[in-house]
Amino acid sequence: MEFLDEIFLDNTIKSYLVVLIIILVVLLFKRLLSHSLASLLYLAIKRNWKTIEKKEFVSLTIKPLSWLLVIVVADFAIEKLNYPSVLNFKIHGVEFNDILEKIGNSIIILALFYFIISLINFISLLLEQKSLVEKDKSHGQIVIFFRDLLKVFVGIVGLLFV
Repeated sequence: MEFLDEIFLDNTIKSYLVVLIIILVVLLFKRLLSHSLASLLYLAIKRNWKTIEKKEFVSLTIKPLSWLLVIVVADFAIEKLNYPSVLNFKIHGVEFNDILEKIGNSIIILALFYFIISLINFISLLLEQKSLVEKDKSHGQIVIFFRDLLKVFVGIVGLLFV
């Protein structure tokens, strides 16, 4: 097992394996983990809105939440590795390490805003169902309009954050 202590790009093979195993475990269990997180979020949301069905909430939020979870865990795991000295170079005066860091932050921000957009879809679904119960078609059209407007606004804000 001495090969695990071999150094490759300023990290031991053991370090790479630990990071890889962490990421693979999260990928394998992302559905279960995100379902648990979505259930916890559901409990927090249910306090304010009593008519929310858990199945609808979980189905709309589980995919973006699972990707957000995988991306955040992968980012934290990869961050524990030492940055290889071989990759210390600049592109137009900017260090490659900074470029990689900005790319990682951008991916996390995009995943977060993807999750926020799924929450907007869920809330609009609730409001549309309420308008169907009240048989008010104009209310449903207003909900759809503001849902789309809010999604565009959140998308623009997300791109500005990136």
